[in-house]
Amino acid sequence: MNLDFLLDIFDESAEETALLWQENEYTFSEIHHATLRAREYLNTNHVLPGEVVALEADFSPMGISTLLALI
Repeated sequence: MNLDFLLDIFDESAEETALLWQENEYTFSEIHHATLRAREYLNTNHVLPGEVVALEADFSPMGISTLLALI
């Protein structure tokens, strides 16, 4: 499953608030860019599609972005 369509939606709402975490606001643009960075990290570390992984994270912007990158 590819969630690029979701990142396109993030682009449409780029400056709107996507997430509140620890009293800070994060825009859809920030989540989109963090997801791209997480994808790059996964690729650099040879995490291939279909591999089984465990994600230990909270509902932080990076945790959510990493989950989106893994999907």
